[in-house]
Amino acid sequence: MIRPNSGYNKPYQTFCDGWGTSYRTEARKIVQLRQEVIHFSESTVGERRYWDAKNNKVELKMAVLVPYDSAVEQGDIFLIDGQQYLVEQKDRKDTVPVSWLLSLSVPPIAYREALT
Repeated sequence: MIRPNSGYNKPYQTFCDGWGTSYRTEARKIVQLRQEVIHFSESTVGERRYWDAKNNKVELKMAVLVPYDSAVEQGDIFLIDGQQYLVEQKDRKDTVPVSWLLSLSVPPIAYREALT
């Protein structure tokens, strides 16, 4: 029996593990809200990613997948349940739909809002 090949044998990615908020930072201060609600799906921090970060003296706490059109960049603060995480790395993942894989670490000092 011949099976039709649709080209998409990957499972459909959902973002139902929680939501976070992204903030743009400058000089260790939060300067702007990028996006208030970004739904995410938790992922595993792979061995290679973990040790590459560890060699650069960064300890990754978690990895999350976010939708491709999310407003979050490397160096931003990603807030989940009141906990600040620093976006160390942002990689494109070929999931269905396409998403970003964010590698998150806990900053050594909490970021504060910039005084205006």
